[in-house]
Amino acid sequence: MNRFRLKTRMVLACLLIAVFFALFWLKILPNGRAVYVYNIPKRSDFISKIGPKERVNYGRDRAGIIGDPVYFSLRVPRGFDTARMLVKYRNPDDLPLIEAGLLVDNVVWRHKMEPVENRLLDELFSFWHPIKENSVLLLQKDEEYESIDEFLSDPPPSSKIAVYNYDLKTEYVIEDYEPGEEQAIAAPLVGAWQAYVYLKDETLSLKLSLYDQNKNKDKDDVELYLYYDNKLIDSLSLKDDRSEEEGLKEKSQNMNMELKLPSLPEGVYKIELKAGSDIVTEKIESAQSKFAFIGKLELLKTKAPVNVYTNSRRLQAITTDPYSLQNIEIEPGDGSRTLDLAVKETYKQFESDLLSGISLAKLEKDGLIISGDGVFSFSKQSLIDPRIKKADKDLDLNAVDFVIARYEDPDEDEDWKTAVARFDLTQGYIEDNKYGFMISAPGLRADDEQDDMIEIGEIRLELKGKSLWDKAKEIFNF
Repeated sequence: MNRFRLKTRMVLACLLIAVFFALFWLKILPNGRAVYVYNIPKRSDFISKIGPKERVNYGRDRAGIIGDPVYFSLRVPRGFDTARMLVKYRNPDDLPLIEAGLLVDNVVWRHKMEPVENRLLDELFSFWHPIKENSVLLLQKDEEYESIDEFLSDPPPSSKIAVYNYDLKTEYVIEDYEPGEEQAIAAPLVGAWQAYVYLKDETLSLKLSLYDQNKNKDKDDVELYLYYDNKLIDSLSLKDDRSEEEGLKEKSQNMNMELKLPSLPEGVYKIELKAGSDIVTEKIESAQSKFAFIGKLELLKTKAPVNVYTNSRRLQAITTDPYSLQNIEIEPGDGSRTLDLAVKETYKQFESDLLSGISLAKLEKDGLIISGDGVFSFSKQSLIDPRIKKADKDLDLNAVDFVIARYEDPDEDEDWKTAVARFDLTQGYIEDNKYGFMISAPGLRADDEQDDMIEIGEIRLELKGKSLWDKAKEIFNF
């Protein structure tokens, strides 16, 4: 009897040790690799359901995405360096662009986007002259270059090029530019924003007046960054010194942030204010006459009319405040008839096509978020957009002769397609051992009474990181 008990205890001990080492193995993943699969509609212990639910219709073998964008998260036991995402999907309505993204900044909710499917590139591949080297694709209307290296070493004018998912180095110079008068932008902006400025033989001078609305208890730190040629050259920060015990209170006193840098080279500079939605930029003073906001303006409700200029090909507007419901009058840049963009409901995005040129949007009152694929300014003279045309569904093919992209077209198996997107997880934002991901199809809306959708059948994430041996070598080398 004692011998039986001893054997039983030994077996249980061995099982406990085996379970411990199994859990330890799963936790540290000593080979530095892991694969996680979400085979819809089966539940995954690591990949969350795609949401929000009002943008997804789940079926027998797929998740039907009916609104843009949607999100999911990946829970991991440890950090990794890279992710290879395979998306098995159907595009029955031939939507022109599908992308996947990795969350890299949770304050301004920025994702690093990678292509899933770009139908424009797929179509141009058939009737333009393609050159493909690894994942880089060059498409030429007429055969002028024999290789991508030849194209990059002696490129055509940037006005004749469109890009997609490719960082093409070009020099942007405004001919006959002369410094203009200083300007003060007094339309209060909520939260984060980005802007381009241009300077030549002048001091870069920027002064911001900000305040904290104190509508929530979160710390509202503010950071200001200045970039040149995609490199950070200066930064400032303001720390929220409110203690947790103080809780909510009235709006703060005005705070100032100021950049003043002389003797900078001629060119375009990017300014980024990184702040939460509690922060308001009440006033911007700049010595630079060219000052244009990138992609979006969130206008504080002050009950004032606002005129906004933009080169966006499509303008979107949304509001959360019934007071700001209105009809926006738009004078298109191509000289065609005046358009009306009616913002008739809260929490619903409305949009209008603007075609080409610089358009003027006349807002009866502020309190709106307006966005587009271009830039925005409060005077026509301030507008500046150094970016090369993007190769998407709105590209005017008559205006360009070349398209360069980093793109892998999806594989097809019967009626399903499989696309690969690669991400650098060292740039990703991770919280509670979770990475955030996005799937986007610009223009897809859940509230437009259309039956269009993307059908997702499977998401597979193959992760790589440092192995236990790599870590050991690092320690011994140190």
